[in-house]
Amino acid sequence: MAGIVDNTAALRSDIKLFLKTVAIAYGKAAADAGPKVAKQAIEMFYSSYSPYIYRRTDNLKNNSYERYYKNNGSVVYGGVRISSDKMSEYQYGKWSAATVASRTWAGGAHGNVHTFPPLSIAQMQLASLSAAIEAQAIAVGKSQGYVTLKF
Repeated sequence: MAGIVDNTAALRSDIKLFLKTVAIAYGKAAADAGPKVAKQAIEMFYSSYSPYIYRRTDNLKNNSYERYYKNNGSVVYGGVRISSDKMSEYQYGKWSAATVASRTWAGGAHGNVHTFPPLSIAQMQLASLSAAIEAQAIAVGKSQGYVTLKF
């Protein structure tokens, strides 16, 4: 029993390293998957209708999402950021790039077209990847060298 008490500091250190490694690996994997999922979701949205009033610029499809990863030392974030920051402004029509990005991604609206929102599609796809991303992150965590933990 004395061996367990003697190794408490090492055990805490190992657990902390494991959890930190898993969180970072999970965040990075989610950040890698996020833009791919977002692109697929917006492509599914675009394939659900053909524009009859305007010519597609692919501005939304190519410029409205980007990989997002942040590790502030105590919290890790990973996924995709949806924004109009990299979209060019539209010269015709009533909607700005910001309006197109928010209404299309979240609401499934683009002009007079209303369909299933790409954001909902992306959320479902990312949720379906969660178990695989978690397993990958745990495998990375287990691959570390530990003093007391054995896998």
